Amino acid sequence: VAGQDINNFGIRASAGLIENLNVEGEYVYQTLRKDSANAYIDQNNKNKSADAWRLAASFGMPDVVWAPTVAADVASLSSKWNVMHESWVPADLANLIFQNTNMRVIGATVSAKPMDAMMLKLRYANFKARQAVGATYTSVGTTNTYTTVAGKKELGSEVDLAMLYDYTEDVQFALCYGKLMPGKAFAESNRK
Repeated sequence: VAGQDINNFGIRASAGLIENLNVEGEYVYQTLRKDSANAYIDQNNKNKSADAWRLAASFGMPDVVWAPTVAADVASLSSKWNVMHESWVPADLANLIFQNTNMRVIGATVSAKPMDAMMLKLRYANFKARQAVGATYTSVGTTNTYTTVAGKKELGSEVDLAMLYDYTEDVQFALCYGKLMPGKAFAESNRK
């Protein structure tokens, strides 16, 4: 980022504990330094540091009809986290609205393969702010501002349904549906 110094130090581990069960964890510590105007990247960041972590597990059943997989994950981005230019939120619609900072996410995914080249996937994710929101919330990458209820943390939840088709090894077609249900942190006038 021009004029800004962001350093990320992380560790990631994954393991197959038993057959078809995979677990993974990741932790990132971020340091923020002053830019050329002698200001911190996040003006509210008095500690000049932030962190993010993620834990996930998935269990596949390749020998069962449609080869289903069940997965669960939990992640947390601190309120000081600077996402630079990367969108991280693991849900289609929330990724377009929520800032990728000050957030806890709990998710679950079920997938199945009715054919070798086709996958069906159902994803649920719940979003909660780590620190309560203020009176407004500005969407990531836009100037859209939503009225919020100060002091609330419940950002909402989302359900995504997708059908993915591998046309070739390099080309994939997808048909997706998503429903975002805003939480109590958003004023009722903004929930639709």
